[in-house]
Amino acid sequence: MIKINLKSQAQSRNAIIGGMDLSKLNIKFVIGALLFTAFAPGFTSKWLESERGKVQTKVDTLRAEKKKYDTQMQELAEMEQKILVMQQEEASFKNRIDLLNNLLKVKANPMNILHYIAKNIPESVWINRLEISDKKLQLVGNSLDYESMGKFESALNQSIFFNKSAKISDYKTKQNNDNSVRLEEFKITASIERYE
Repeated sequence: MIKINLKSQAQSRNAIIGGMDLSKLNIKFVIGALLFTAFAPGFTSKWLESERGKVQTKVDTLRAEKKKYDTQMQELAEMEQKILVMQQEEASFKNRIDLLNNLLKVKANPMNILHYIAKNIPESVWINRLEISDKKLQLVGNSLDYESMGKFESALNQSIFFNKSAKISDYKTKQNNDNSVRLEEFKITASIERYE
């Protein structure tokens, strides 16, 4: 004989909805999940809002710092531009100064030197030849005695033009044909340090 349990099949049919067996479902868990779903957004939104506020504060702080650094960078860029302009002006001034110095070096007016020599030459000394070239002075002359030649050399060395470089480089005694006057022939060389 075959027994059929009709009651359990009927209960089984009533407990299956949408392919799910509702008899195996935990009602407490379902109610808890529904309550969590209903109230969780309220709790989490407050927490998320506070976290968002913290993050926004950090972002605002970083933006303020960035703005400060951007301002400093702008000031530095302006300063670099000013430095560049100043360096160009400095180079221009340096070029002008170099040009003036070169012009002053080229300007070699020996008028002051000649005036100094004429003013300080002893009476017993006379000059036969004077040459100035490449900042060198050469004097060839005669003297009646050695002492006058030494005084003349000393006077040249005391001037600002020669910086103590005047030296008697060559001298010799000459006698006139009639043997009445004895002359000392000399040559003085010096380096010219300045013309003015």
